[in-house]
Amino acid sequence: MKIKMLMAFVALLLFSAFTADHTITIFMIGDSTMANKSLEGGNQERGWGHVLGGYFSENIRVENHARNGRSSKSFIDEGLWEVVINKVKPGDYVFIQFGHNDEKVDEKRHTDPGSTFDANLRRFVKETRAKGGIPVLFNAIVRRNFRNNKNAVAEDDVRKDLSKGVFLKMEKC
Repeated sequence: MKIKMLMAFVALLLFSAFTADHTITIFMIGDSTMANKSLEGGNQERGWGHVLGGYFSENIRVENHARNGRSSKSFIDEGLWEVVINKVKPGDYVFIQFGHNDEKVDEKRHTDPGSTFDANLRRFVKETRAKGGIPVLFNAIVRRNFRNNKNAVAEDDVRKDLSKGVFLKMEKC
């Protein structure tokens, strides 16, 4: 875990170290674990995308389109993906993180691992590349559940590791 955190920090450092002759945009698409949150009433909840922009120079802009409760399916069906992909320019990044809401039984959000979930991730990757953008896939963040236990218990859905498989298949394209 410490190695992964170190690698993520180094990647962020490298992203912020280079200079560009134009502004690069990082578009973020995902669920509540990435989304911006209201700060009203002293709310301390933040998605990781909410604070990401503070780690970059003025040549890198972060547009966080992640939304609470969205799955890869609902993000597409609600037209949120169309808004993002229409803005992507060559050299822009698209950070993609879904999984938590894809496992829900709700037909508006549910996707199947190995079929519709993977197909949605592939769509995000292909369409981003077609616009000259750089897709970056992130695993879903592990859920913690305290139920009847004083200690957090990790509850992982099978989707948390699927983005790696999609990446490996897409790398060959």
